[in-house]
Amino acid sequence: MITEETFTAVSLFKYRLPFKSPLQLSETRLEQRRVLLLQCITNKEEYWLECSPLPAYSQNTLEDCIEQLKSVFAQLTGASLSLLKKTITNDKHLLPSISFPLNDLFERSLDKTAVCPVNICPLILDDEILLDSPVLKLKVGQNSIEEDIDRIQTILSSKAFTGCLRLDANQQWLKSDIEQLSKTVDCSRIEWLEDPLLNTADYKEWQSFSAIALALDESLYQAHISFLEKLNPKALILKPAMLGWQGLQHYIELANNNCWRTIISSSFEGPIGMAALTRFAQKLSPDEFHGLDTLKYFPDEYQHKLVHKNLDLVERWRW
Repeated sequence: MITEETFTAVSLFKYRLPFKSPLQLSETRLEQRRVLLLQCITNKEEYWLECSPLPAYSQNTLEDCIEQLKSVFAQLTGASLSLLKKTITNDKHLLPSISFPLNDLFERSLDKTAVCPVNICPLILDDEILLDSPVLKLKVGQNSIEEDIDRIQTILSSKAFTGCLRLDANQQWLKSDIEQLSKTVDCSRIEWLEDPLLNTADYKEWQSFSAIALALDESLYQAHISFLEKLNPKALILKPAMLGWQGLQHYIELANNNCWRTIISSSFEGPIGMAALTRFAQKLSPDEFHGLDTLKYFPDEYQHKLVHKNLDLVERWRW
């Protein structure tokens, strides 16, 4: 007889991870990463989940997530995982930062195999030695286009690196910047530009000013692009914390229907959130190199385990 998996206790914690040095993003500056952790103990297993809204980027805050999680678990009339699954499936207003980890919980309850390694696209930091990976990711757009081009040329001319670059401009470039880039660098060694344009409407003219392929990231969750299929990007960069479970399923189906590549990308999750992204990436696109190289922004002791002194209990439910 198969015993149904049921909760015995669920604990909600606030958790803080300091960055090695303050993290300057396009919209904000962060000294620490604040997330929520759920410890779910069942009659069969113990699971840890992470809810990771990113300040200035996510449409929901940490406090929004706390209130919704309290509501979700307060509404449960029984302790079974299947009942929670039914509850959240019927909730059309579930926040993205909550829907992904809760659905990951159900996936793990059905498939308890160990997480397999996934290919990771290394992210180049200023002080890092170049790796001869098939592909590297470089953040651009914070300096002038001339400075960015100089750095790109330096990397491409290095004997230590023979692969291709993915350039992430975080929506900081103009059409003229991309035009200049296309005329200056070896475009055959640029795999794609990730959502580079400041003005989303300019994507309609992409082929007229860019000799480099396009991948979409921020535009997928910041604004609805009605001309997405006509634009025909090479890849969709999917951030589960921003898109949520339903958003992911929508864009995965769209990508499959149009033969676009799908890359899973992190939003500076901690090790628990990163494990969930790794599981999802391995199942979705096992041969791709995914954007999951952000744990290195945290001190070593925070990269692979919980630091329990930074856990603050918010609420606990028992059955």
